[in-house]
Amino acid sequence: TSINNISEVQNYDLDLHRLFKIARKSNESRQSIDPKPISASTKESAIKSSTISNCKVANKIKPSNILSSSTSESETETFDNESTNSSSSNYNKNKIKTSSSTIPKHKLIKHQYQQIIIKNDQDATPEIQKLSEQPEVIFSAIDALYKKHQEHKVHRFTEENREKHIANWKVTKYAEEKVAYGTNYFLKVFIGDGLYLHIRVHRHPNQDKYDFYALHETIKHNVATCVFTEDDPLTYFNY
Repeated sequence: TSINNISEVQNYDLDLHRLFKIARKSNESRQSIDPKPISASTKESAIKSSTISNCKVANKIKPSNILSSSTSESETETFDNESTNSSSSNYNKNKIKTSSSTIPKHKLIKHQYQQIIIKNDQDATPEIQKLSEQPEVIFSAIDALYKKHQEHKVHRFTEENREKHIANWKVTKYAEEKVAYGTNYFLKVFIGDGLYLHIRVHRHPNQDKYDFYALHETIKHNVATCVFTEDDPLTYFNY
């Protein structure tokens, strides 16, 4: 009886192997196959042959959902709205990019800015040195911060300590980022009382025009209430 059972199993395996061989040849010749699903008992043993045949057409067929998924993952948020009009091929290879599908815009701005400050802190270039020595840049940022605090009824930033901040500011960190539409410079300014002001300076390409932005303030290295946003310019200067 056991011999008969072994013989039956061997015959079953041969029949199954023959069926898979026929199915594979049928796939390769692009003939239609009955879409009837494979039963649970044969699914595991069918993986090899089905994988081989499917791989042959994988590079020729791109389902629309795969295409849209890969496109959405490659989309990035940048520091300026102007960048949305630029082709991704024009981005500098060193530009920091973060997926917009996982981080909200207001958090993304802080995230990218902090990463640049941490990773690209360097000796001041002549351009950054020039900007960090412009007192009107710092004064304007402090004044704008003061006015915003008054609008939002934040009493910590008073007229008295405003004068002290203006008198005691110091640039503690700096970084720069080349972009397709100009250059971004980043200054971290200590203005006393454990208060730091983060300023982004954007230089337009091929001209001496600078736009100044305050991204957010920090107190003792901890992010406080976001007073400014990326689209909230402080003022404009022409040198």
